[in-house]
Amino acid sequence: MNKNRVHRVLIVADKYLSRGPTLAMAYLIKEENMTLKEAWRYMKCVYLALRPNWHCLEQLALFEKTVKNLPEATPIVDEEFQ
Repeated sequence: MNKNRVHRVLIVADKYLSRGPTLAMAYLIKEENMTLKEAWRYMKCVYLALRPNWHCLEQLALFEKTVKNLPEATPIVDEEFQ
């Protein structure tokens, strides 16, 4: 990601703590061409309370597969997504 950019986005998610970060990671995967793991690591650095549920991570893996035309979805492994 270009660190020189000064554009910022505020995502407000009232009831569901996992949906806002999930949306942000989907943006990073599609628009910034990050992998799911890269988006996860980036979000962990900028949003310490990151805790999307496993269903959201599975959906992001399928989204990444579709967007990047991958043969299979990224496996969601506990050690990598904590």
